[in-house]
Amino acid sequence: MKIWGRTTSSNVQKVMWAVGEMGLKHERIDIGGPFGKNKEPAYLAMNPNGLVPTLEEDDGFLLWESNSIVRYLAAKHQSAVLEPKDLKTRALASKWMDWQLSVLGPAVTPVFWGLVRTSASWCGAIATSCRSGRSFPISSAGTPPSRRAPRSTST
Repeated sequence: MKIWGRTTSSNVQKVMWAVGEMGLKHERIDIGGPFGKNKEPAYLAMNPNGLVPTLEEDDGFLLWESNSIVRYLAAKHQSAVLEPKDLKTRALASKWMDWQLSVLGPAVTPVFWGLVRTSASWCGAIATSCRSGRSFPISSAGTPPSRRAPRSTST
């Protein structure tokens, strides 16, 4: 079994956590982000979205989308911890997995990109702005000032 994706992807981390919990033999292949290759025809043939992760089974079966991969592996390997037998308990687990992907992730991503994946010079600009009393709206947290629409100066 191969997991295509870089360790810095939270969605790949989710799959790797599940694989680790179940003790499954696997090979993880760096792709995406700084490694590139996720827009190349060979990868796009596996995952037309060009995103990570992608699961490739030994029999050639391909699956993308982290929650789908986790659910598939849990069902295939009968992991009662990751896929509870009780249908209502399983539905609650699925609810939180989907909530993380559809609600929490999009809300946290701009903050993450703005504070973690931002150049030191841009972080310095944020610190300088904070000291001067100037604030940036949260919707622009991941956008450097040079690429952001001008702020209104009306009083």
